[in-house]
Amino acid sequence: MFKAVLRTRGEIEEPRGLFPSAAGLHTHTPDLFVQDVYEPAIRGIVHLAAVFRGVQQGQTHLYILYILVTVLLLLIWNLW
Repeated sequence: MFKAVLRTRGEIEEPRGLFPSAAGLHTHTPDLFVQDVYEPAIRGIVHLAAVFRGVQQGQTHLYILYILVTVLLLLIWNLW
């Protein structure tokens, strides 16, 4: 019933012979939250950090310029 949603994969080792010595059932259900939510979100954050790495160059005068431009844009946006 939940096979399509949970994506469970199974491997069956059927008993063979009149007096079988071994049989087995192995299943694996992937963690859907990690696979479909967490990992894509982390990849996006890492990509975004790589984009902004160029902005973070350690030059104080550029940081002050970024702050001034942001404050000016906020003032213009607030007065408009």
